[in-house]
Amino acid sequence: MDEEHSQNQIIDRLVQGITLITENRCSLLDEDVILLKEVIVQLKKLKRKRKRNDATSLDFIIKAAELLIKFFVLNDDVLKIFDKLK
Repeated sequence: MDEEHSQNQIIDRLVQGITLITENRCSLLDEDVILLKEVIVQLKKLKRKRKRNDATSLDFIIKAAELLIKFFVLNDDVLKIFDKLK
């Protein structure tokens, strides 16, 4: 398996995981769901850019990471969600 395919699989799994969290949103606020959906948008943009070998891929990684950090910092209940998934 080549490196690009492997990295695309990682992006796909991350999108799937975030989608799962937004679908099972028990204690998430609407704002949290909106934030996570924006992460998904950024990750999908990253995947499209990677296919074209665009140099701005790093911008999408940074934006997605910023949004995820904001989500985790603002939402103390996230740990409870992960505990339920165990």
